[in-house]
Amino acid sequence: MHRLCTLSFFLLVLSYALKAQILPKDQGLLNYRLIGFTFPPNNKVLDYTLEIAKGNYATEECFKENIVKTVHSATNKIIGEVPSFGSQYTWRAVYNFGESGNKVTAFFHFSTGIIPSV
Repeated sequence: MHRLCTLSFFLLVLSYALKAQILPKDQGLLNYRLIGFTFPPNNKVLDYTLEIAKGNYATEECFKENIVKTVHSATNKIIGEVPSFGSQYTWRAVYNFGESGNKVTAFFHFSTGIIPSV
């Protein structure tokens, strides 16, 4: 019984830890345009590419047509700037494995807020 409880606790904590590696949080509202993006690392990757599209998209075609920023990096932590406040954005990371090809993450969404008095 003790092992079952320990295993259940470990799996629960692991799922939260993996989800916490993705920033900005999906559907988050940010009050700044300079954003730190984080996603899970991969030991076999050559480099990473961050793709950001203006708007809220769920399909590959719409996302690719609206990409406003592409940033290449050797690490899984990338700082990127989005064009404007008061907008929605969709982003994803692309893992480059060289000759083995690329792997893309799911789409994540966030928006930048706007302060009426400014």
